[in-house]
Amino acid sequence: MQKIAANKLLVDKDTLINNGVVVRDDSKVIEATFSLDDCVVETANTVFLNGLITTYILERNRIVGESVRTLITENLCAGYSGRLLLWKSIDLETLILTSKMEVIEI
Repeated sequence: MQKIAANKLLVDKDTLINNGVVVRDDSKVIEATFSLDDCVVETANTVFLNGLITTYILERNRIVGESVRTLITENLCAGYSGRLLLWKSIDLETLILTSKMEVIEI
């Protein structure tokens, strides 16, 4: 099992989770997403990353000036087995793509 936390998770076009955690099984299928803000104690064995986690977006669709919200095509929820992206140095309020950000597959 793998637990990855980030400043924000974009679950769908309208839902952001602050201080979010993605829990994946050994086959990288998502089992759960939740906010650390809802936890009484910190979850064990969690990797903390700075940025935004989303489902995979094709590189050719990652256009500077676009909002990540408009680009996602799959929801970040239990059962999702696709690739995940970490968006580093993205404005976590606007979620607008810039030339200064870095995108890493996780």
